[in-house]
Amino acid sequence: MKIIQALSKIVTPKRTSHIDILSFDLKKDSKLMQLYEGLRKDKFATEEDAIIALYGDIKHKYRFSKLKYDLRKRLFNTLHLVEVNPTELGKGKSAVIECERAWTVIRLLIMFQSLKSAIYVLDKHFPKMLKYELTVMILESSKLYKRYYSG
Repeated sequence: MKIIQALSKIVTPKRTSHIDILSFDLKKDSKLMQLYEGLRKDKFATEEDAIIALYGDIKHKYRFSKLKYDLRKRLFNTLHLVEVNPTELGKGKSAVIECERAWTVIRLLIMFQSLKSAIYVLDKHFPKMLKYELTVMILESSKLYKRYYSG
């Protein structure tokens, strides 16, 4: 319960109100979705091809740059929410992704002064970090354990 409480203090409505994710309930004819689908299906060989396909004329480079920025931002924000199927990538890669996500949570908990909750999450994932030899995480985890248990 302490973990959920700590996370609920970090994930507040104020902090999440500005998160832009790529949502598939956006209009299919929106420029953003047209760019996304075009890139996903390899319809554009160059940026110029994309500009012409989306705007009809090459002179709209500024609008296209903003559209690219918005799509990149949404894709980065959405990437953290993507579920990885272990059968899709293999057990080892999906375990590494799970450890990376846990490590992100641990760092956020530390940043928001919830060391005890961070240690709890670390305890759950540390054996997997050892199993898959995630050296940087193991080293940083050791420092974290030392800090927590030494005082």
